[in-house]
Amino acid sequence: MGFITKVLNIGFGIAAVVKENVNRSKLEEVMNELVERGEMSREQAKQHIDSIMQKREEDRKHLKEVLRSEVTYWKGDSQNLVSKEEFDEVSERLKTIESKLQ
Repeated sequence: MGFITKVLNIGFGIAAVVKENVNRSKLEEVMNELVERGEMSREQAKQHIDSIMQKREEDRKHLKEVLRSEVTYWKGDSQNLVSKEEFDEVSERLKTIESKLQ
């Protein structure tokens, strides 16, 4: 894999995950410039576009799965956290018991 390909894959890969606006037409525009300058063939450009778009979709799906997993975890489903209302209720009960003990 050449330097230009690596730079494009890294740059577009990051941009695709961070910003949804990196679309096929923008990739085609950049690749067409490289083809016009003779830095790659049309077939290579098409393969790179397809590869980048596929990687973008895989990254998007992976990020979605990771976020879903983290949200589920921090929601309290796996930590048995109490709600503020439950905490306040127990706190009030404790204050009542303490006052009776004094």
